[in-house]
Amino acid sequence: MISENIKQRSLLRTGLIDAALLTLACMIPAMSHLLALPIYMLNPMLMVVVAGMLLVNSKWNAYILALVVPFFTCLVAGMPTPLSALCMVCEYATVATVFYLVGGRRSGFRWAFGSILAAIVAGKAVYYFAKWILVRPEQLVRTSIVWQMVSVLAISVVFALLWYKKNR
Repeated sequence: MISENIKQRSLLRTGLIDAALLTLACMIPAMSHLLALPIYMLNPMLMVVVAGMLLVNSKWNAYILALVVPFFTCLVAGMPTPLSALCMVCEYATVATVFYLVGGRRSGFRWAFGSILAAIVAGKAVYYFAKWILVRPEQLVRTSIVWQMVSVLAISVVFALLWYKKNR
């Protein structure tokens, strides 16, 4: 009975976190338009998926977020386009897979940083490969490589610090 209650609370907590993250993901395009800032350059939906990985620490939940976030945002906010959303699903699923394969169970800062950095870089490679196949090649890279490198490093450092603190 106690085990059943713990499972129910854990599922409820996961559901609430996921709902909050989906809400945040849907607000990002609106905030970008309201503030007239190119927020998309910071990879905000990737941040949402990575935050879900950090807060829930479940491989299956990460896959659910990887699938749902891009398409839900596409349906609700109209951005990204359906083809870009499909590319993002591939990217985010790769991020989750590589992270949990490489070092998702480790607790050290170096492991967390190396794992999430490798996962995001692998995800970006899959994203651009999928985009190259599905979208016209002249529209392949819209955000500068420098901005992408800065955001990837920033996301990796913040994730690793929080992961280390959480698992210490």
